[in-house]
Amino acid sequence: MTIPKGIPDLDNPIPDMAAQGVGPAIEVKDITLPEQAADGTQCYVHFDPVAGAKGYDIWVSPYEHGEGALQLAKNWTKSGQLLRGLRPDTDFYLFLVYTDKDGKLSKPSKSFMVHLKDIFGMK
Repeated sequence: MTIPKGIPDLDNPIPDMAAQGVGPAIEVKDITLPEQAADGTQCYVHFDPVAGAKGYDIWVSPYEHGEGALQLAKNWTKSGQLLRGLRPDTDFYLFLVYTDKDGKLSKPSKSFMVHLKDIFGMK
């Protein structure tokens, strides 16, 4: 198998959300690790809720500007829920958006970098 030349172009949904978003951006305040099975693939994400928001989505990218971002959390109803699907010892950037009472998306948050370690000793 030959090695591909160049870097592939990745979709970047973050600028589109920034251009089309109606509500003001909110930010990810912090993350915490699970008390059990902290294997570097999951964390709790904390933010200040917005009055009247119907749901919160989190997009995750390996790049600070959002290239290749995937939606790993959809329609969360509150802060502090468990985000799964990450890879240990890898930098990821989280982008938070919410849906307002009229069903319109907000602008995305600034990127919030996470680098989780696999500290789960029960393997």
